[in-house]
Amino acid sequence: MLMLYTYHHEIGLETQVPLIVKPKPLLTKRETEILKLIAEEYSSLEIADSLSISIKTVDTHRKSLIKKIGARNVVGLVKYALQLQIATL
Repeated sequence: MLMLYTYHHEIGLETQVPLIVKPKPLLTKRETEILKLIAEEYSSLEIADSLSISIKTVDTHRKSLIKKIGARNVVGLVKYALQLQIATL
């Protein structure tokens, strides 16, 4: 477990506090598929066609992924996909 050391000036004491690391969110199989295709530069239309779903559903998944992962945009999604090795360069 990672520990964070904190110095308390008022009592002149250093204490250890567990550093809570936010775990990576678990993605569903469909989210993983869509994330992989986004990272491979597929458009929403191409993703929709390849998975036999609507463009609106793809866009909903994209927005959900951005929120779930905490990314700011599609570039953040691609970086996340590379970190998890869902996609490669």
